[in-house]
Amino acid sequence: MSDFNIDFLTREDCEFLAVEISFRGQRLCQLFRRKQDDRIDIEFVEERFELQQPVEMEFPLNDFLSALVDARRELMALTL
Repeated sequence: MSDFNIDFLTREDCEFLAVEISFRGQRLCQLFRRKQDDRIDIEFVEERFELQQPVEMEFPLNDFLSALVDARRELMALTL
């Protein structure tokens, strides 16, 4: 799962920090909470970074699911 990275960020439309998942440096999605409840929303980002090397956005589903679970756990730990 080392190709995935989780970064914390702020969103103007959210009270809490959000997390962003990237794959090999290319942004994939953000997980965030707008209110203090257990609901976490996911938004797939449309804008891409211009990287020196193109990134093939193909990866094992289980690796992506693990990244989502890790991101959710970290997000919940920050906002409770």
